[in-house]
Amino acid sequence: MRLTEPFDYTTFEFDRLVVEVSGHSRQQTDELLRVLRLTDTDEYLALGTAARVVASHQAAARIQEHLVQLQTQLIIHVVQPMFREGRRLLPRSIDNPYGEDAMGYKLGRLDSLSAQFPRINFSVLAVDDGCDSGGDPSLISSRVAREVTEEYRAAHPDSPVKTEVLLLSDLIREAPALGWESRMANTGASRKGGSVLAGFAYARRQASRRANRLHLFVDCDADLSVHVDQIMLLAEQILLGGNDGAVASRRHESSISYIDPERDQRGQRYIQAWQVLLPALAAQVVDTNRGLKAYSRHAVDIILDTVEERTFPYQIECLLALVLSGARVAEVPVSYIDSVALSTQSGTAVAQEYTDQLDRIRQIAIRYDQIA
Repeated sequence: MRLTEPFDYTTFEFDRLVVEVSGHSRQQTDELLRVLRLTDTDEYLALGTAARVVASHQAAARIQEHLVQLQTQLIIHVVQPMFREGRRLLPRSIDNPYGEDAMGYKLGRLDSLSAQFPRINFSVLAVDDGCDSGGDPSLISSRVAREVTEEYRAAHPDSPVKTEVLLLSDLIREAPALGWESRMANTGASRKGGSVLAGFAYARRQASRRANRLHLFVDCDADLSVHVDQIMLLAEQILLGGNDGAVASRRHESSISYIDPERDQRGQRYIQAWQVLLPALAAQVVDTNRGLKAYSRHAVDIILDTVEERTFPYQIECLLALVLSGARVAEVPVSYIDSVALSTQSGTAVAQEYTDQLDRIRQIAIRYDQIA
């Protein structure tokens, strides 16, 4: 099988590959990966991703055993920020050639994990970051997410995955009741970060009402660039590894990843710049910008009480706040395939966006006494 874009995860062919890899030894898979890495990038990505999915299921089995010993359940709260994600959330079609069916596919995968590992439960909070329509009202992220969710529930009435579609504008108004300071007058103050933090505050309130369960909180991008089953690799680092945070890394030496060359070069320069400003964080984490991170309840309390950034560098401030508090953060190698076609960042605006982000990171560095 050849894996060229995230949509390929959703095919029966990929499912068959996962089953095939699950029957191989780790040594057999690693040997084949070494060969494919030198000869066929697309097949290397496919096999590597399937191997990561199998490893995720193995991690889930270990977590399940741990939960049995503790005689408790785990709820993983998945917060998914959305801005102009309508086309990605919808299935692929002639009119939507780059659709990923991202919402329906994720719900199906989380359902499957819950079925295999019944002590692991999921709650999905899809938060609309003040999304405009891009000219087509039918593509507003929250509208599409609700439609897909309703269709999924109708087709899978016994699904244990609880899904809510929320508006950041509503969560800003509800912030005092959530025990959280939004620091936003409206959604215009957010660039993803406001939605994730508001979603965490909402999820924390849900967790407080079910205090007899273990809870994890996940920041998960709306696209499929990271196969969603890999949440379990991060969860294991917290539940069994003694960490308060876990970061999915595209740039770890053991990662299986394809990054668009232009975006990769830009990302490398970005990393080098923020590492100069934040050496304490650089000592623990390299890849801060991939939208898959998991946190303990303790970590979420620190983040919601401390983090002020509401635009893209919120991810860096979340991790910096944890590191400086003494919390442990693990960087986890994952499989990653760039989802480029429907990116909201393109053209000359990208350079300005990165300039703005680095200026905000400089302000974060000053606020945390990392630079004068």
